[in-house]
Amino acid sequence: MYGVSGTVTNLVVQSYTLSKAFELNDTVQDETGKTITARYDGVTRELSVDGIAKTADMPEIGAAITFAVQTDVGATNSFTGVIESVEEKGTNKGFVAVSIKAKQWESILTYS
Repeated sequence: MYGVSGTVTNLVVQSYTLSKAFELNDTVQDETGKTITARYDGVTRELSVDGIAKTADMPEIGAAITFAVQTDVGATNSFTGVIESVEEKGTNKGFVAVSIKAKQWESILTYS
């Protein structure tokens, strides 16, 4: 596999990071401090996309996002979630860079 297949409107995607984790995890220790049981619930995936702005019109926080990924870190090779933050990075000798962070929960089927 090579390159980035996902796209974001008005952004030249340079890289992305996709992580998968449990939203809730808890353990119980006995009197000696040894973990004797653990519980994990609520799988989430978090996406971070970095790119160069094509225009000033960037996605809004709270908006739905769908992004193609290379592997099946999750149920499919596609991430669909909600944008939680958008960050702009400017420099006097370069293009404006934008970072978008989004989250997907396994129990939410649609985002709007």
